[in-house]
Amino acid sequence: MAVECVGNVDVEAAPGVCFSATADLERWTEWARDLERVEVLDRDDDGRPVRVRVVADLFGKEFDATLDFHHDKAPDELSFTLVEARKLAALEGSFRFEPEGGGTRLSYRLRMVLVKPKAARIERMVSRRIDTALSRDLRRHIERDGRR
Repeated sequence: MAVECVGNVDVEAAPGVCFSATADLERWTEWARDLERVEVLDRDDDGRPVRVRVVADLFGKEFDATLDFHHDKAPDELSFTLVEARKLAALEGSFRFEPEGGGTRLSYRLRMVLVKPKAARIERMVSRRIDTALSRDLRRHIERDGRR
């Protein structure tokens, strides 16, 4: 069974500000509470992180994954795919940034498949935790940054 998180949130910041704040992967631990570490392993010619190692703690279980980030649709979209992980069979996601009124409509999609599926109740709890981080905590982080 996959954990899937899909949603939209309105952000009081311009799309470029939203993209920049989201693409600043080294600062993800500031808003994503369950992330313990983000380590950039490789950057592209423009200095943007393209291969990243993340370590998360979800309900007492540590998840360590190496991800590739794709900037080919920047600044409209930031996406990522799984390179390798011990406890994940699949992980992919994206963030889209579209102008909406005086701000941005941030759309996110994340799909994660655990190597050892957990009870449906646990997977729903993980999904809610990730949804909260993406819909509330990321929005707050972007809006705070936009005011600086």
